[in-house]
Order: sequence, then C-alpha cells, then structure tokens
Amino acid sequence: MTGLLAFHTATDVCEVALRTGEGVKTLRERRPRAHAERLVPLALEILDGDMSFVRGVAVSAGPGSFTGLRIGVSTAKGIAFGRGVPMYAVSTLAALALDARREHGEHESHIVIPVLRARREELYIGAYRIDDGDVRALADDTVVADDALDQWIAGVTAADDRILIAGPQAAGIAATAASDRKTLDLSPGAASVLALSAGRPDSYIVNDISSFEPYYCKEFVARTPRTSIFDRLPF
Repeated sequence: MTGLLAFHTATDVCEVALRTGEGVKTLRERRPRAHAERLVPLALEILDGDMSFVRGVAVSAGPGSFTGLRIGVSTAKGIAFGRGVPMYAVSTLAALALDARREHGEHESHIVIPVLRARREELYIGAYRIDDGDVRALADDTVVADDALDQWIAGVTAADDRILIAGPQAAGIAATAASDRKTLDLSPGAASVLALSAGRPDSYIVNDISSFEPYYCKEFVARTPRTSIFDRLPF
C-alpha cells in the first residue's frame, strides 16, 4: 500500500517508515525518553510535511516500553482519525522476529524467539515461525522470568527445532539464563511493522480505533500526561 506510514516506539529506538512508489523509506533515532518530542517531527520529515500522502498508519503495539507504546498508539490514532485512514497494530515481537529473519538470512530455517527486556529479571518473549515472509505465532506473547527462558522455549518448540533468540540484548539475556542457544543482537524497527501490515492488512487492522489499547502483557497503571500528543499533529 503506497502511503502506508509505520511507527516503532516500543524500545528506546524511535523509528518511522513510509512506503512510497519507489520503495520504503525509514528514519530512526535512538534517544531514550524522547519519543513524545521526536515522533511527530520524524513523521513530518519523512512525509516532506505532506500528511495528505498518508493512506494508512501502522504501529508496533506492544509489548515494550509502556510510555513508548502509549506515544506510538496515541499518535497513530490521531492520524487515523484526523486523516480518516485505517490503522494497523502489529506485535512488537512479531516485527522483531521478521527483522531477525531478514538479518540472519532467509535461506536458513529457524524458529525465532524474540526477546525484549521487561523489568529486572523479566523478559517479554514470543515464538514465531517464518516461511516466505509469513510470520506465524507459535504461542501468545508473554512475560517470563530470566531463569525460565529455556523452559518456556522448550514448552513451545520441538526438540529438533533450530532456535534463534533475537533482540536488543539477546546475547546477554541468553547468557544470564545460562542458555547456549544461537543469538542475534538487533533492535526491532518500523520497516517490519510496515511489511507485516502491508502483507496481511486484514490480520492487523484495528476495527475499533477509539477503544484500542497497546499490548502491555503486564499490568499498567496510567498517569495523566502533562501535554497531549494530539497537540503536535498538524491538523
């Protein structure tokens, strides 16, 4: 879909991606706790200031940083309502699994275990099989303790499956969990959020935008923001 705009704000990386007639453009910044300040300017920059080009908006909807998720989802909602375009919500871990598959090599068959640091000694974790770009979840994204990593993987995979643990701190997480499985350190990005939404839009479309909430995977207690993210949108 030309004009599909995508956000990733679930980690300390803030990234936007846009599908144009020439391909996919991305802009990325790594500025922890600056997503509220930088997301809309990055979106306007990649659009050359022309919001009318947007035909749909996709967002990494969790799990991940509670604050980052709220900023990304709120901004996506604002654009969807303001422009009257569809909104798509993609699991952060599914996007990370696709990133890992592309980075590691699509010719090798692995089950990807995407992991993100939650709180101390806890992980957000998922399990995905990827065939010809189709990402299939083998289990629901969830939260596990560090020392339960291998046990959880064994419960959702077969003994002869080739496993790849992927994420921003994958090697360190595997070492902490005393796991000897293959690892790949990388951060999820907006391009895979865009690719999944464009490839299977019916699977990721948000039917009730007003009531949609991020996939926190953990209990979340909301705080009242000082300013609204909607104040930054140019319409």
